[in-house]
Amino acid sequence: MFNSSEKKLHVSKMYYYGCFEFYYITTDTVGYCSHREYLYRNTEAKMNKLIEDGILTFEKRGYGGFGDYTIGNFILFNSNIDKITNAGWTTDFDEIKEG
Repeated sequence: MFNSSEKKLHVSKMYYYGCFEFYYITTDTVGYCSHREYLYRNTEAKMNKLIEDGILTFEKRGYGGFGDYTIGNFILFNSNIDKITNAGWTTDFDEIKEG
């Protein structure tokens, strides 16, 4: 479905009041970048493929407190980072490989 140049994911880092909470992947808004966004952004097709293959699962995990408590996202843990790389996908955030 995707060739090797298209199998790249954008990873985001969640902070809460300046403290690192977790790494996560989310689907980008359609038309967010350019006509070449399929090469380096998290398109709906990429995200659906990762979900269908069991590589990503929606994780209910909260952070924050009081009125700004947030739950859920495609959080990256060592287990799914390994699944991503073993399936031939790469990320734009090398730091997650170190931690």
